Amino acid sequence: MSTFSGEILAITEQLCGTSVSSSQVSRATALLDETLQAWRNRPLGEIAYPYLDVRYEKVRHARGQWTDTGCSYPDCLWVDRQGRRQILDVSVSMNEAEVHWRSFLVRLVARGLRGVQFITHAPALRLVQCGCQR
Repeated sequence: MSTFSGEILAITEQLCGTSVSSSQVSRATALLDETLQAWRNRPLGEIAYPYLDVRYEKVRHARGQWTDTGCSYPDCLWVDRQGRRQILDVSVSMNEAEVHWRSFLVRLVARGLRGVQFITHAPALRLVQCGCQR
């Protein structure tokens, strides 16, 4: 059993008062992976005003050590006609390099993103380097 599975087992027992087997954790993880892949590959369509942002999280490496540099999680959001915020996609990278942003945007276009009138983004993003200006 991996350390990650052991942590899930301990958390589940503490929160729910019941234990689960490592095979149950593996099955649940596989189902979540399938659901996430379907969500990440869904067609997008016309979205006039996407918003690009990035979050930073500390990550644990193979030796179990947390790192302050962490990972960046570029994401793309939009607000639908009912005023609800929708997440179009999320990615994971060790940094915000231009090549990662470019591949992130190319992926959105490949999934059918079209009709973009204006991209808003967090001021810290280096989108001009990606050739994202008009």
